[in-house]
Amino acid sequence: MRFKQLSVIATAIALSTVTLPQTVLANPVAPQLTIAQARPNTNRPARSAGIQLTPEQQQKLAEIQNNTRSQIEKIFTAEQKRTAEARLKAGVPPRQVFAELKFTPQQQQALQQVFISSQQQIEALLTNEQKQELIRQQQQRQQQQQQR
Repeated sequence: MRFKQLSVIATAIALSTVTLPQTVLANPVAPQLTIAQARPNTNRPARSAGIQLTPEQQQKLAEIQNNTRSQIEKIFTAEQKRTAEARLKAGVPPRQVFAELKFTPQQQQALQQVFISSQQQIEALLTNEQKQELIRQQQQRQQQQQQR
């Protein structure tokens, strides 16, 4: 059971790292912010993992990211929110905070559905050329990680 839980969390983190660069998991948050306050700055374009996006795509990506973040927050229990906020205030990176939280099987399934839905929305937003560039960058990151 523990292995299955870890694989779901690893999948969620991998999905968010690859396709959701500003979700709760990947968005650098100042330590004094709470989860609810950790909203992207709407004055700057959404990060696009190094691919060029049109202003319309940037706006839609920001909407997808905001929606994803709010869906994730709804899945957390009050205790998980308190724990996450305390860890963020302590300066722990958001990805690590997320990985440390203990999720029920129902929460794991809900998180996985949120990530898959977000990934599908982002993929629908991208052109074929942008998708190919994203795949190329992912492969390059994987090669760099294997070399470490």
